[in-house]
Amino acid sequence: FSNLEAVTAWLINQQKDILILCSGWKDSLSLEDSVCAGALTTGLINSARYAVGSDSANIAVELWNKSRNDLQSYCSKGSHFQRLEKLGLIDDLSFCFKLNTSTAVPVWNGEYIVDLNRIRN
Repeated sequence: FSNLEAVTAWLINQQKDILILCSGWKDSLSLEDSVCAGALTTGLINSARYAVGSDSANIAVELWNKSRNDLQSYCSKGSHFQRLEKLGLIDDLSFCFKLNTSTAVPVWNGEYIVDLNRIRN
């Protein structure tokens, strides 16, 4: 969520088909990943260059629409959130649910993840 606008803009500028895969946790769906997929999908749809192509994307968009006004509270229902909270990471969780605090666009360069903005500059 911290770089939602930056990543969405970068995806739109690629002018390619996009497949959003959620990482989940231990082979299971993760609520916050699905909500984030919905946020990305919504941004892509709003650009008028993309349309929803699956039921899972529609579900993700619905999750985003339900949660967008209070992400942390909504996602606190999720088992992964609760696991991290029990580990004492509530401050980290609070940080993660803040929208657009970063312009970083992480990309895989073949060896490791780098910030696309640093490559360009």
